[in-house]
Amino acid sequence: MAHLEKAGIPSLSIIIKGSNVNQVIAMLWIMAFKEFVTISPVFPALVNSAKDRGIPPATLAVILPILFGYVSASQTTTMGVLVPILVPSGSSLDAVLYLTSIIYGASFIAYFASPLHLCQVLTCQYYEIDITKVYKLYWPVLAALGGIIMLYAMIATRLL
Repeated sequence: MAHLEKAGIPSLSIIIKGSNVNQVIAMLWIMAFKEFVTISPVFPALVNSAKDRGIPPATLAVILPILFGYVSASQTTTMGVLVPILVPSGSSLDAVLYLTSIIYGASFIAYFASPLHLCQVLTCQYYEIDITKVYKLYWPVLAALGGIIMLYAMIATRLL
C-alpha cells in the first residue's frame, strides 16, 4: 500500500475517512429508484390511462418530468425513462420535437429545484451555505422557466 501512496493514490482508510456516507446513500437510492421505474409498468400504464381520459400529451410532458425529476434529481434519468413513454413511436417529427423539448425543460426545472441535486448539495456543504438561502435566489429563475415551459406546452397542445 505504501507504493500506492507514493504514486499519489490515497489509501483505503483515507478514502473511507474522507467520504460522506449520506451522499453515498443518497446516490445509491437515486440509482435504485431509476432502475425500479425503468422496469416497472406503472409509468406506461399511467400515461395510457391519462391519454384515455383526454389529458393532452403536452400536459403529461410537463407534469410527469417535474414529479419524476424532482424525486430522482437526475435530468438524464428523467429524459431516458420518460421520453420513450411520453413520445409515442410513429409520432410526427413536429410532435417529437415539441414533446421532447417540453420534457427536457420540465425535467431541467425539477432537477435544478430538487433538494437531492448532488452538485447543489455538495456545493452548499463545501461552502457551508444554507440551501434555503439558495432556493430564495432560485425561485424567480425557476418560476420564469416554468412559465415559458407552460406557454410552450399550451402552444404544443394546440398544434399537435
